[in-house]
Amino acid sequence: MSYLRLKDRLVHGSIIELRSGILGEVLALPSPPGFVAVLPKYKVCGEGPWRLGSARLCRLLASYTPEELGEAFRHIRLVHDPLYSAEMPYASALDVVRSISPLEACRRLIEGAGPEWAIEVLGEVFPRLEVSPCEEVGVAGSLAGGYYHTSSDVDLVAYPRPGKAGLIYESMSKLGEPEMTVIAYRGVFEAEARVSWRRRLVKGRRVTIVMAPVEPGAHCPPLRSYSWMEHVKGRVRAVVNVEGGQESALLYPPCVRSEDGRYIISYEYNLAGDLYEGGVFEVEGLYSGRAVLLAVRGEHTSIRRLKGNHSRAITE
Repeated sequence: MSYLRLKDRLVHGSIIELRSGILGEVLALPSPPGFVAVLPKYKVCGEGPWRLGSARLCRLLASYTPEELGEAFRHIRLVHDPLYSAEMPYASALDVVRSISPLEACRRLIEGAGPEWAIEVLGEVFPRLEVSPCEEVGVAGSLAGGYYHTSSDVDLVAYPRPGKAGLIYESMSKLGEPEMTVIAYRGVFEAEARVSWRRRLVKGRRVTIVMAPVEPGAHCPPLRSYSWMEHVKGRVRAVVNVEGGQESALLYPPCVRSEDGRYIISYEYNLAGDLYEGGVFEVEGLYSGRAVLLAVRGEHTSIRRLKGNHSRAITE
């Protein structure tokens, strides 16, 4: 899909401003008609250290722990959605007063509307990703929203064509140096996620990437249509064998098919690399027909690798 067709779409990573003064990022989750799932990041306030034009902003979300996410979601109306078995942060499209997609933000930066350090980092990153800048990969986060500062990260969002997600994975894994290797989750969600492939240091700057489909859920059969999603039926604990190399693992939300025909879906993107590498996993999560759901807000879920040696992994 071309830049001209995507630049005004509310795709994953788009920055939106709501009438309430909340600034957030769109999540590529199937949502009720007329609504989008949004992650609240900032709000307009009087004394905040971030600026957007003449307005000052206060940060609502600094990290993605369950505790901080719960606190951030207090600033937006939550709607219980039985299809997710969770309180969902939906925003009406009618309440969106301003938006910018990652591809449009990328184009503006390339044309000189951003800081010099960002242009230098993107000049190092884009040629290595083997995708078209501002066509298949764009810029998200504070750089896209215009409220960046001198130590801001460079956050990328890619919308890869079929067969490209694996190439982006390989390219990112070789870029610069790893900024972080593993994230351990404890508490309501238990897992260890290998994140070195998507969190890199380039020219001393942290560069992150997430990949997503243009149409929410298009990469994952149980999520392809909100109208046809199955309700949560209960909980399940199982051992599943996941074949490596499934590119749907690298798109948000990560989704893979196990050898017994079940789909494993994680609402935590950091599991993308592990699911892409494949292996034998013990999973505990919510069960909805064909799918096991992990990292569901407010529900205890877990995933643990039993076998598999990251045979497809890139050596750091």
